[in-house]
Amino acid sequence: MRKWRYQSLLVLAAACMLAGSGRTLGGVRAFAGERSDEDGGGFGDDYEEDFDGDSDWDDGGDGDSGWDDGGDGDPDWDDGGDGDPDWDGGDVDSDWDDGDLDDSKLEWKLDADGTLTVSGSCSLYLDAEYWEEYKTRKSEVKKVVVNVSGVEDISGAFSEFENLESADLRGLDDSGLANLSGMFYGCTKLKSVDFGTRSFEAATDLHGMFAGCASLKNLNLGSFRTENVTTMCCMFSGCASLEKLDISGFDTRNVTNMSAMFSGCKSLSGLNISSFDTGNATDLSYMFDRCESLARLDVSRFDTKNAEDLSDMFNRCRSLTVLDVSGFDTSNATSMGGMFFGCSRLKELDLGKFDFGRAELMELTGELPSMFGEMDSLEKLKMPAGLPGALECPYSLTLPAHMREYWKDTSGKERKAIVAGLSVPMTYIRVRTQIYVPAPKPAPKPASKPAPKPGASAQEKKLLAVGTSFTDSATSGKYRVTGALSSNPTVAYAGPSDARARSVFIPSFVTYQRVTYRVTSVAARAFKGNKRVTSIKTGAQIAKIGEGAFENCGKLKSVTVGSGVTSIGKNAWKGCRSLKTITIQSKKLKSVGKNALKGVYKKCKIKVPSSKAGAYKKKFKGKGQAKGVKIMR
Repeated sequence: MRKWRYQSLLVLAAACMLAGSGRTLGGVRAFAGERSDEDGGGFGDDYEEDFDGDSDWDDGGDGDSGWDDGGDGDPDWDDGGDGDPDWDGGDVDSDWDDGDLDDSKLEWKLDADGTLTVSGSCSLYLDAEYWEEYKTRKSEVKKVVVNVSGVEDISGAFSEFENLESADLRGLDDSGLANLSGMFYGCTKLKSVDFGTRSFEAATDLHGMFAGCASLKNLNLGSFRTENVTTMCCMFSGCASLEKLDISGFDTRNVTNMSAMFSGCKSLSGLNISSFDTGNATDLSYMFDRCESLARLDVSRFDTKNAEDLSDMFNRCRSLTVLDVSGFDTSNATSMGGMFFGCSRLKELDLGKFDFGRAELMELTGELPSMFGEMDSLEKLKMPAGLPGALECPYSLTLPAHMREYWKDTSGKERKAIVAGLSVPMTYIRVRTQIYVPAPKPAPKPASKPAPKPGASAQEKKLLAVGTSFTDSATSGKYRVTGALSSNPTVAYAGPSDARARSVFIPSFVTYQRVTYRVTSVAARAFKGNKRVTSIKTGAQIAKIGEGAFENCGKLKSVTVGSGVTSIGKNAWKGCRSLKTITIQSKKLKSVGKNALKGVYKKCKIKVPSSKAGAYKKKFKGKGQAKGVKIMR
């Protein structure tokens, strides 16, 4: 039955959207630390997580869905290969229905003008697939008129009606209607929906209701009464043309999931959410993701005490100039990565009461390219007391060469990092000074040489060749260029430039000669034999730790491996006799090389994500470690 397929797809979309790595059906995030999907769809094709070219629910990697183990393109629950589910006796009505789904009282009529009218009564589900001409005439439908009573579940009813432009639901009996999820999912040409005075008081599930309705410009849901609703996940995701949205009557007291609720609503310039009660919400991730036209957003009354995931909540809200989150309670939040990424017009941010105690370490180890990246207008930042780790100060990726920027605290002291362990909150101010006066640009002369090829840019001309090494004083690191594509220049971290450094953070990005490179690996033997370093943390963009990267670092006590790592080379920590703690944040680790743990402290603890404990025990088994070395959650 098609209903289950749509519900499954929506759940998968939401799950992808909420993943820490955030690969979304619609491109909320392609990989941690970076943001993709400049095309803006809330649901689309950016669900490919491990760069193997097949969707992430295709665990077999063979291009067919993970639930098609036979590899024949036919779902495994369809053993007959006829496209009809095996739990269906062939009558289109599912066998678990026992005949109580009586659609014989429904009349489906398609007029010559493309109007599909559904009339009658229905004991449970209303789904367009019960229309006998669904497969052959679905594409002809431009308008639906529903005059039906007795419906309890209308989820996915008109999903992916590719030419549907309008819907008239004034005749729909909503007295017992509980599930409206995915009702118009993927109706890309839908422009108007008339609910009349329907209140939908019995509704409990609205997730994905209008997801992917890219042509909707005006939607009036002011009559909706939503006190019984528990999920609004992805409700308007991908409504890229939506300019006006009336949700003034929404009662969200029982909603636990608001993830990606407005994701990709690029054209919304205003949003009244004053009635929102978020006290029970545990997931607010991506809630306003890519709401690029929102100039004002009042979330000052949001109750976030139960929120566990706040990641990418305001990602790329490029028009916001003021955002008051000073009252946010983040004591239960475990993820805040990318929360303000791309809020390029925000000048001040008060996080003085934020609690980072439960947040994943990747967000406390300099991952500000993820949490605060692309915030070049930010001038004032208030940070809380008691930070468990120092944070790299935000930096500009577009600063002109003749300018210098730095941060100072309230005492006027220049700071390269946000200080950990303070007893009181601290405010930091960004300072920009002119290093020299740039020479005036000469008047243009007639071109004497052939014009450059289309697409050539200043950045392309300054890209270093693969294999070139350089040292960056801002990050105190040495780097080697591994990729010179202008769209994605990459480097490997080759070691610290300060031989005396004890605590090292390997960033996700480094800027050299006005080109920003992504740091994707720790080079082989980068720290080999280092006698000073005691702690090392890697950024979220790093996917590979090279062979012997930390070999024989005798004083190394702790290592935090970021969320992007997929492989750890052989001898990685060989001979690190003082290494007592290794924290693995990545959930994508695929390989650990031979003798990676040989000679580490005999009671070393390797902390891994709870969901990966079993798998990672197998991956780290027999890597040269003593019996006392433990894998723990």
